[in-house]
Amino acid sequence: MTLLERKEAVEYAIQELAEILSSEAIRGALTPEERKCDEHCEALWKLRKDSATARHFATLSGLDLIQSQSIIARPTDKASDFSGDAVVQDPYLTYVLHLLATSSSDVTSFDSLFRHAAELYRHGEWPVPILREFKDDVDFQERSRPYKDGRQKDVVEREYFISIVIYEVHRIFNVPPTRNDASEHRDSACDIVAEAMTVLRTRPNSFPGVKRIWMKRALVV
Repeated sequence: MTLLERKEAVEYAIQELAEILSSEAIRGALTPEERKCDEHCEALWKLRKDSATARHFATLSGLDLIQSQSIIARPTDKASDFSGDAVVQDPYLTYVLHLLATSSSDVTSFDSLFRHAAELYRHGEWPVPILREFKDDVDFQERSRPYKDGRQKDVVEREYFISIVIYEVHRIFNVPPTRNDASEHRDSACDIVAEAMTVLRTRPNSFPGVKRIWMKRALVV
């Protein structure tokens, strides 16, 4: 699959998912956790616009590799940008720190931080150091998602429509519906739908999460 073909597939999935997920029937089927995560992410994006510290780390796409590596390795970033005065004056940092403080026991805080960091990377923007450290710890399995007692509500209607979009991406763009977790390629319909879900700032926005929906709902599509 070429880059252009993948871009077209992602744009198709975004268009289809946006129409489906914005319907009243589907919005009403969101779990309380999903609604709260949406609220956190929306608040973070709004506060970030006025955050001087966030703007300092924002532009990743304009940096060359050597410049990027120097920022990654700079040991003073965290200390200099997160002094007590900076946090008090920056509501965005205060919000991030609040979510970090509760992320070890609260699933919604954990998911909101991870999703916000993933969205920043997707937009070519650099997260503030404490958020970057959080996502790195999760990616390298040094920090685990907190255990949630009880099963999350199974939103059947939502999963059914997501599985239809997976099938349509598979059919129209001639890509496999899913793939083996160890596969090097990332051109399955589940990968493409996961990328589209990230753009739309909704969940599931990871390959494993979308694949789980496909495996559960494929027989009824």
